[in-house]
This record gives sequence, C-alpha cells and structure tokens, in this order.
Amino acid sequence: MVDDEASWRDPQWLAGGEAHEVGYVSETAKADKWDVVNDASKETPEHELETAERLRANGGRCMFQIDHEYVKGDDGGLVDRGLADLADGTELKSLHACSSKDMVYSHMKNASRKRDAVRVVFDNSRNRGMSDDELAECLRHAQAFKRGTVHVIDSDGILTRIK
Repeated sequence: MVDDEASWRDPQWLAGGEAHEVGYVSETAKADKWDVVNDASKETPEHELETAERLRANGGRCMFQIDHEYVKGDDGGLVDRGLADLADGTELKSLHACSSKDMVYSHMKNASRKRDAVRVVFDNSRNRGMSDDELAECLRHAQAFKRGTVHVIDSDGILTRIK
C-alpha cells in the first residue's frame, strides 16, 4: 500500500521538498481551461483549483488535462465522454453543501464513468453538511468506483486513503 501511495505522489515532495505547482499537461490543456486574456478560469471551477492546491499540499501531482474526449456513439455521432481531471487519473470532487449519502454515491458513480480515473479525491475541507467521519463511512459503503482508490481531504486539510 505504501508503494501504491508513493507512486502517485510528487517525488520532490516525498524527498522533503515543496510539491510542484498546480499546472497543465500542455498548452492545449491550459487553453481549454484558462482564459489567458482575462487571466481567469474558463472551464475549471475555482473550487476545483482550490482542491488541487490542497491535494498538492499533501504531495499530489496536480497536472490538469483536458477532461473529456469525443468518441463515436451507437448512432455514429460524436459523444462527449468524461476523463479524469488530472493527468495521473485523479478525479477531484469538491464538496460544499453535501449532506446526504445519496449525493456522495452520485459523485462516486460519476467518477466511475470516467474512462481513465484510477482514484477519486473528495475535498471535505469546506463542507458544512457532513462531518469527515460521516463522509468516510459513506465512502466505505459506496458500491461504485471499485477499480481505484478513494481519498478524502478532511476539514484539517489532511489527505487520508479511505479504500
């Protein structure tokens, strides 16, 4: 488990240094998400950037990618399919007013639909609707997203692996 956790963390951070800044895998990915002219987020919500910063503080490598692709659907037309938010397969879920297990399960189900997602990180640091313990319990019982790991950034900003 230690090797698995270390494999997706920033090597510089693991060696005792500062984690690399939140960034983008390419200029195309940056252009897809960032309005350079107005110096403002285009597609990436501000809360997603804040979650990435909290994940970075816990050693996560946060390189945003284009989080969708177009594939041929059953009818031959193009269908927009989701990809993980970060290039290493991490899907970010920022919780703000989440107070029910159904909402948590919905977020898990959404993450499980992302073709390349191998882990999901729930940011509970600003959520006033559910305690860290309640969220962890919901996530342990969730049936969706069985192919990867589930983590929580708690109200103290600490990253914890749930399953």
